[in-house]
Amino acid sequence: MEASHRFFANRACAYYPCHEMEGELNCLFCYCPLYMRKHCPGSPEWILGRDGRKIKSCVKCTFPHQPKNYEVMMQFLRMGGREEREVKVAVMADIHNNHTAFEACVDHALAQGIEKFIFLGDYVSDCPYPQRTMELLYLLIGHYDCTCIRGNREEYVLDYHRSQKKNWKDGSGSGSLLYNYENLTVRDLNFFASLPIRAECTYGNCPKLLVCHGSPDSAGELLFEGEENTKRVMRDMDADYLLCAHTHVQSEWEYRGKHLINPGAVGMPMYYEGKAQYAVLTGDGTGWRCRLLRVPFDKEQVLREFEESGLNRRAPVWARMTQEMIRTGVNRMSQVHDRAKEICEGTYEWPDFPEAAWEQALDELWPDAGKGIGRGGAYDHMRKGTIGKGRG
Repeated sequence: MEASHRFFANRACAYYPCHEMEGELNCLFCYCPLYMRKHCPGSPEWILGRDGRKIKSCVKCTFPHQPKNYEVMMQFLRMGGREEREVKVAVMADIHNNHTAFEACVDHALAQGIEKFIFLGDYVSDCPYPQRTMELLYLLIGHYDCTCIRGNREEYVLDYHRSQKKNWKDGSGSGSLLYNYENLTVRDLNFFASLPIRAECTYGNCPKLLVCHGSPDSAGELLFEGEENTKRVMRDMDADYLLCAHTHVQSEWEYRGKHLINPGAVGMPMYYEGKAQYAVLTGDGTGWRCRLLRVPFDKEQVLREFEESGLNRRAPVWARMTQEMIRTGVNRMSQVHDRAKEICEGTYEWPDFPEAAWEQALDELWPDAGKGIGRGGAYDHMRKGTIGKGRG
């Protein structure tokens, strides 16, 4: 490389090259200006001195001498010797129309001075009033640094919208999905279609974040810690940090020096008494620290909205299970679905399972779910199959 304000090789120096490295060595930062910093982007070692104190050794570090790192070095110098600023990012996922829990988490994050957000998808479905969740999301996008990913629920909506076969109907099989779809706007559908299923986020000189809903390859893949598919994804990814959601299980796991972080679910949280969940990542140039947070919200308000919106009547058993999960953090929805399918013994396909099959499955597997909610009137008609016929 030619000498310039960005590069200088002092080949006349008696110590040149002072480090073994591939490529040309930049002598511009001969005495590293980052030595006195506790946190730096290089790779120092800490050794014990004779007095037992730790000493920073940069013998094996070539970071300031790599020409590509000129801008990073200058960024630190422009800070005038101050310790580098930390970067804080709020990570939220699986809102599922629960705008009340969403608002609680956003307020909690803003109170900490956070102005950067990563949203990992599943903004809609299951709870009432998707328009209220989308309104808040658009507001945040307009005022803050936001990255948004598409979840499997957004894919459900887009697939249905593009399909010629409109088979969703009122009832516990797909009534909640149909209600959600009918309350979305063209703007919402276009927004979902514009979202990627994965993205890479970089903030200053902090390590890159790979973000997705399910996995980097599929919004519907489940990544549980310790599972073989999770290990494969982490081995193959070209980042040290992977943020994912979809399981609704808040967790942080390290595998072969790489980190998997699931912020949990904002709107349909599992465990922890059903408190809304999200994560805050703090980056200082050397890595990311993670705090997994749980935030109380007005559950009674959410439950009232199921009744006033009419969702209780459009998807009776499904609405009862959703409310029970919000109340307690317990989730048996997939087991009830599978049992309803068994009860139908192949005579019906989803979403046409009779309401009586859903009710029987719920009574067998989750009898306490939503007791006293959604019963009577339209609920009884649903069980008799007199509401929702002919839809699709």
